[in-house]
Amino acid sequence: IRGMAVGELRPHDLPRILWRECRVALLCGLTLALCNFVKLLVLDRVGLMVAAVVCLTLVVTVVLSQLLGAALPALAEKIGIDPAVMASPLITTIVDTTTLLVYFNIARVLLHL
Repeated sequence: IRGMAVGELRPHDLPRILWRECRVALLCGLTLALCNFVKLLVLDRVGLMVAAVVCLTLVVTVVLSQLLGAALPALAEKIGIDPAVMASPLITTIVDTTTLLVYFNIARVLLHL
């Protein structure tokens, strides 16, 4: 948002920005998921499939939140809305909602619910 405000970034930079954000988010999400997977199995003694649901959801959530956090302000600027409007509450609400949908769908598929 700062880059757009000072003119360093334009909406046509979005693919480059999303690619960079996706790589960082994937690395972060996989690292968190791996640590969490070991913790869930060793310390919490949950089942393998439950640990898989939690960790897969964690990876998808981190990637999705990074992509939405980068794309929504650029989209707002492209349609003529101040990108700062997309900064906090709206992005948080959208990410929280999509995260819940992702979690329940992953659990439904992997746990056959």
